[in-house]
Amino acid sequence: MPIIVQLSAETDDWDAFRAALASFVSGADLPPSFVSLRAMRNRDHPNRITVIEEWTEPNRVHSDADRTEAERDRLLEGLGLLPGSISRQYWLTEDHADHPTVCTSDRPRSNQP
Repeated sequence: MPIIVQLSAETDDWDAFRAALASFVSGADLPPSFVSLRAMRNRDHPNRITVIEEWTEPNRVHSDADRTEAERDRLLEGLGLLPGSISRQYWLTEDHADHPTVCTSDRPRSNQP
């Protein structure tokens, strides 16, 4: 069953955050269960951002699953997110085909031929 991870936070510099995120993703050894990642910012409050990740397996969401919440937050703060502004939500989906996403990784989507 696919899972969506929604990370919400604030940043002082959207362009620097996007560049750091792109650099991190391109250098990361992402597991095959990773499908896509998309970063967006709030039109009315441009310092508020949301990152949506899609994974095919809930138990394989992060390669850093053994890290503490504080360790993950330090990693995210290193990408330019403001301390104390980071929150995560996890969403299970019933049918992967009913939830299309934009794939911004080099990895092809698992449900595409």
